Amino acid sequence: MNDAEAVIPHPETETRFVVPGVVWSMLAGYTLLPGSDDLHLIGWRAALTYLPLAMIAAVALAAIAAVGLREMRRIARLVILIPLATALVGPFAVRVILPGGLNPRYFAAGLPGFLLFIASGMTTGARMRSGRLAIVVLALTMLLGVARHVADPGFPREDIIGASEWLDANVSNDEEMLVSSDEMAYLARFHWPQRRLTVYPPPGVVVSDDNADAVVSQLPSVGTQRVIYIFGRAWLSDPIGALQRTLRERYRSCGEATLRGIRILCLERSGSSGERRAVTGANADMAAAPNAVERHP
Repeated sequence: MNDAEAVIPHPETETRFVVPGVVWSMLAGYTLLPGSDDLHLIGWRAALTYLPLAMIAAVALAAIAAVGLREMRRIARLVILIPLATALVGPFAVRVILPGGLNPRYFAAGLPGFLLFIASGMTTGARMRSGRLAIVVLALTMLLGVARHVADPGFPREDIIGASEWLDANVSNDEEMLVSSDEMAYLARFHWPQRRLTVYPPPGVVVSDDNADAVVSQLPSVGTQRVIYIFGRAWLSDPIGALQRTLRERYRSCGEATLRGIRILCLERSGSSGERRAVTGANADMAAAPNAVERHP
């Protein structure tokens, strides 16, 4: 999440890839999907890593689905497929009224119907050699998704645990902190309800090279000697890293933590004379420690 790797918004994470992605998530879980940072950085290309496995599983899934559809009675098709189709179409309909992104979890209501449909196909498919092979492929795909989840339950989301450890060690609960985006603020308030948080820049403001100086000049007055700034979901407010670069130019660092999906900056405030203040008190403890804490999966 360094400046060279700043997330660039990619509004063309095409809708036509949403349905295959949703079906894939129902089968394999979220650990075999790209993270939000990658999706906003390079769009659908972020899924290319998982494409070989997904194509193999897609053939097996299509075979099992075809068998299940053929063997199901008419009433069973109606009972299972109509609610499943409704659950898949519903989020798209809501998106027309309330524009926004589509997350696989929005389709979770369709998961029971999906599993029943696949189970029906497996029951019949188990009597055929090709069907048994397809079942093995699907089972291994599911197991891989579960194994990755067990190995790293937070994948590929923000490293909240690492951020919590750093904040507990360096920032008191009564010290107000800045958060770079409203989505990161929602996440922070859920995990750190005892902490004081202010969203800046305001929701809807996207920082670029053109307005970075003005945004930094109007930094809220939180903290007397330092500012703790939490950056997350960068594509919403700081897509090219302009805000972070300008802050580094204006303020001297008194500590930093770089984690998966989150960066925390400690910045010294300037004195009234324009000179940068020396690090004192708690800041001195932070300055004595390494200035950057790297945590990556």
